[in-house]
Amino acid sequence: MQNGDALAALLCFLAFMVVVSTLIGAIILRAAVSLFNKLTGGPYTPTSVPEPSLGKAILITFATSVVNAVMLFAVASVTAPPAAPAGPRGSGVQLAAYLLSTPISLLVMASMLKATLPTSFGRAILITLYYIVVATLLALAIAAVIALVVAIFAASS
Repeated sequence: MQNGDALAALLCFLAFMVVVSTLIGAIILRAAVSLFNKLTGGPYTPTSVPEPSLGKAILITFATSVVNAVMLFAVASVTAPPAAPAGPRGSGVQLAAYLLSTPISLLVMASMLKATLPTSFGRAILITLYYIVVATLLALAIAAVIALVVAIFAASS
């Protein structure tokens, strides 16, 4: 495989992963809005937030991901200049960049929800927190299924 072919394959894979992750994020966003509405009295109360259509949820999730990627790049550039030496200090810098980018990501998603859905910023933050909870639970469920499958295959061999 030549370098051009490898690069093309990598770009196709990355494009595929962006589409899949955006779709998954959109489904999780709709679940987070639905959870918010159920916990605040139902979808027809004054405090409810209308659940976005799948297309709108995809746009919200994609735009949020793009802004988060730019912000993460900016945070990483500030916290770890290119001339920084690798080694134990490098991992601490990466952790600092991650910890700094987490609240920024929360605010970015909440701002995007506030801009695209008829809701207040406080409700948007709660929906973002529910989004994180649903995504974490989904990731844990997938990890548990993978661990179970690995354990079954390990026991059978």
